[in-house]
Amino acid sequence: MQSFQLIKPCFALAPYIRHYWILQDDSIAPVSERTLPIGCMQLVFHKGKQLLLLGESELQPQSFISGQSVGFSDVMSTGRIEMITVVFQPYAVKALFHIPSHLFRGQTVDTDAMEDVELSDLVKQVTDTSDNAVCIRLIEQFFLRRLYTLPEYNLKRMSAVFHEINLRPQINISHLSGTACLEVTAVPSSPYPDYSTGIWISVNNSSGGVSHGLFR
Repeated sequence: MQSFQLIKPCFALAPYIRHYWILQDDSIAPVSERTLPIGCMQLVFHKGKQLLLLGESELQPQSFISGQSVGFSDVMSTGRIEMITVVFQPYAVKALFHIPSHLFRGQTVDTDAMEDVELSDLVKQVTDTSDNAVCIRLIEQFFLRRLYTLPEYNLKRMSAVFHEINLRPQINISHLSGTACLEVTAVPSSPYPDYSTGIWISVNNSSGGVSHGLFR
């Protein structure tokens, strides 16, 4: 038997978390699935058997943070599935983990590698709790404690930018800067630009190329 739940976060976390989803499947027979990029980072808890990454021929970690990906991934079940996933807003991870989101890009980071004692405690609590409704409450309590001072106008600006990109995929950086009332800095010459001073955006432009800019 398979069940899927989509759960909205509490009001205070809605600017940071898009939703939670819970997947349960009691089937023992292997099932393969292709996952596609959604533009959001995710925190995944495997309470059942971990999924096998077919491209790498290795299991996903028991719990991990999945960065924004640029391609699909093929996975296969290895037994009973029970997983809880937190889907973050595209711009919100730094507020919750104090780490720039670009460092997670294309990465699957085991929560153990985060060296975050509170996060490790949460993983243990979620793993040891059979009631998934209680798990969601534990996750929300964790993130409510994590919120640190992030000026609300910055969230609104970033939200407006991503809304425009979703409405008009072929949009130029100058238009986005006007939407967010922000200055745009030209592409940095360094191969390792300092993203911490703003928001790095790349979008397709109307001529078929790609525009880049650092929003400050």
